[in-house]
Amino acid sequence: MRCSTPWPAWSPAWARRSAGSRPRRRSGVEARRHSRSHPNGTSWSKVLAPGSKAAHREPMYASGPVVVGVDGSPESRAAVDLAGWEAHRRRSPLYLVQAAADPQRARERLEGHAWRLHDRYPELCTTTTVGPGDPGTVLVDRSRTAALVVVGARGLGSFHSMLPGSVAVHLARHSQAPVVLVRRPVWYATRARSGVVVWIDESAGTSSAVEFAYDEAAAHGTDLTAVCAWTPGPGDPHGAADRLLGSALGGWPDKYPQVELFRRIEPDRNPLRAVLEAAADADLVVCGDGPVAAGLVEHAETSVAVVR
Repeated sequence: MRCSTPWPAWSPAWARRSAGSRPRRRSGVEARRHSRSHPNGTSWSKVLAPGSKAAHREPMYASGPVVVGVDGSPESRAAVDLAGWEAHRRRSPLYLVQAAADPQRARERLEGHAWRLHDRYPELCTTTTVGPGDPGTVLVDRSRTAALVVVGARGLGSFHSMLPGSVAVHLARHSQAPVVLVRRPVWYATRARSGVVVWIDESAGTSSAVEFAYDEAAAHGTDLTAVCAWTPGPGDPHGAADRLLGSALGGWPDKYPQVELFRRIEPDRNPLRAVLEAAADADLVVCGDGPVAAGLVEHAETSVAVVR
């Protein structure tokens, strides 16, 4: 464990990729509310709360360590970088964990990551742990006292040899803390920010997912797109979806006025296909622990956060 001072002001965005087909930014009255319909029936709307320049908000989630599962893959290194930044901004300790058949090599790898992060964040407290065991079980056990669990979505072995298969699904289903599966390890090297997407449905985890998504979008200085799919009823083409989005989003737009919010309604769409399409150019897609989570873990091309 290492600690010193001061805290460096370093705050990377989730990614810097092209925003693709995302609606262009507007200003003034035009930016207050903008809606449009795509030829396929998709409805977009953009809502900005008054006063877009808000003071920095502290993370919304309970205190606890950030836990990162490690191996030697590029995705694992990206996971370590993200976990280090998350621990830094939350002012939480960081636990670097590896289940490995070669403990000595694993310890050297973890120590290397710890020193690299310590150079970047001198006050970050890190703990390295190497041991035997099933990686999914180890991470779930660690999640019981964690604020966040981070792993690379694909890797060379150890934690990630089974990802994005059974270990990832097991972790997403059973972790007691939010889980981020990291893809696209070039986040910090590219230029454009592509935003955070949150999936909205009627599952119990949606409320926590919205809170997590807003916190991440604010922390990384990017926008948020809320997506839902529904089957329209007679005489009420968008009413049910609007009510669902309104209920799920609640007062979060007012609490995070600096985060631009896009509302995307997908009529008569398969839920998984709808959110995969919406998240194709995103940096992070967030969902609760409902039925869509397992599909995102296995099929999303971007990083995935599962929150309960």
